[in-house]
Amino acid sequence: MASLVQKEYSEHSDREQRYLDEAKKHLKEAEARLKTSFTKWKADYLMAGPEFAKAGNSYRLGKEPKLAVDCYMKAATCAEKSGQSYEIGKYQDLAAQILSKSTDKADKIQAAELYEATMNVFMGMEDFMGGATACKKAVSIWSKLDPERAVTMNRGVIDQLEAVGKGTYALEMYRETITLAIKAERWTMAGDMIKKAIVGFVDAGRPPRAIYSWHLSEIIVLAKIGDNVALDETFLESLSTSGYGTSDEAEVAEEINRGLKERDTERLNKVLGLRGMKNGLLPVIVNLAKSMWKLADEGETNKQREKKTSSVGSNNRAGNVGPTKKAGQRVELFGGGGSGSSSSGSNNNTKNNNSSGDKTTLQTSASATTKAPAPTSAPATETDDMDDLMDGLDDLMTGLPEADEDDDDLL
Repeated sequence: MASLVQKEYSEHSDREQRYLDEAKKHLKEAEARLKTSFTKWKADYLMAGPEFAKAGNSYRLGKEPKLAVDCYMKAATCAEKSGQSYEIGKYQDLAAQILSKSTDKADKIQAAELYEATMNVFMGMEDFMGGATACKKAVSIWSKLDPERAVTMNRGVIDQLEAVGKGTYALEMYRETITLAIKAERWTMAGDMIKKAIVGFVDAGRPPRAIYSWHLSEIIVLAKIGDNVALDETFLESLSTSGYGTSDEAEVAEEINRGLKERDTERLNKVLGLRGMKNGLLPVIVNLAKSMWKLADEGETNKQREKKTSSVGSNNRAGNVGPTKKAGQRVELFGGGGSGSSSSGSNNNTKNNNSSGDKTTLQTSASATTKAPAPTSAPATETDDMDDLMDGLDDLMTGLPEADEDDDDLL
């Protein structure tokens, strides 16, 4: 009890000092009851116990927790000597309440052990409500110091209550036990406790709606274990519960079953957004589902994102940048002029070169057109067309032989 530091009497207030003086009187009376003499051969444990308990109460009010614990433990010993079982549990519980508020680990362990001893006393007296309450107090401490011990203790109490037909007292303990089992990563125990919870709620006459979340919880735990065969069988068995087949929880269970069979992470990720996942489930079950499927889906998304990034990078390295070239079209590498104006200018140049008969110039112009874009030219007018026609007729007349006088004879 290192943290239960005793104050100096000078540090106490007047009110606390009065309680301390009263505690001394009760403590003196209790010790007198235990003394033996020539005329008193046996200690009076029956009367000493209550005096020690009163001294403990006064020390507690006087802000002396260490002295209060000592008095309560002496009262419990006196109750044991006098055969008062209920008082044993009561005094141990009072001492454990003080120790549980300490910041020292040793004090908390002692408090948990006292609560556990109190639980055993009440269960032996068939005070099942008192035993369940003491168990809950002990488990609240062990869950932070030793989760496996907390799970084992809770499960033992549930088994005892169900063995004597008092399973209704254990209904509220199932949630805590399953939560502790999952936090301790004891998946098989968590699955077994969920099955026991289903049977317990059915035997207690709870409405079928109260069972739906337990069916879904069992499916999620089996998915964590990785037993897909048992998961499929469990899902089919759960459909026998009245109304479960059309419930939101059954929809989630079916999607989980299909997603695991098809290895579809996208389907499993969508399960987390369904309505059946948002009602009635323990928070630890919801977090378990998110840890299994949300992270898996994010991993697939990252892989797809990296794949797209790598494909884009390879295209850039290969030079596949710019507009896509279509059939029958020329890719414009620079601005200036649309495809229509470029093609019309090229056609006009081809016409002029063909009319002059210069094939070499035509080939050079065509190759230049392929390598670099031709400058934009204005469309030809009707006057230019007539000039080209007259030039062609002059060339034709020039090439004909001149008329001779002898030619008249031919006529």
